Amino acid sequence: MKTNQIIIFYDEECPFCKNYTNFLKLKKGFDLKLIDARKDKVELQNICKNLDINDGFIVIYENHCFQGAKALEFLNSAVYKVVFRILCQH
Repeated sequence: MKTNQIIIFYDEECPFCKNYTNFLKLKKGFDLKLIDARKDKVELQNICKNLDINDGFIVIYENHCFQGAKALEFLNSAVYKVVFRILCQH
């Protein structure tokens, strides 16, 4: 896994998950990889064996797995850090 890579397993059939991944602004500061967990179950099982996509989308960052509310909290924090870094450069 690359440094600063965020992998997001989401349910393409879930309207919230699909729309949220479309609005993410992480691409400026992270290598973002979006994976439809319904289509790529093998990769999800290889990385996070104990997590089920039916319990919420899954985020992997630096070998840590976050799911549901914790995943959302992590992503919001990452977006904030990227925006803050950009603002500090100007």
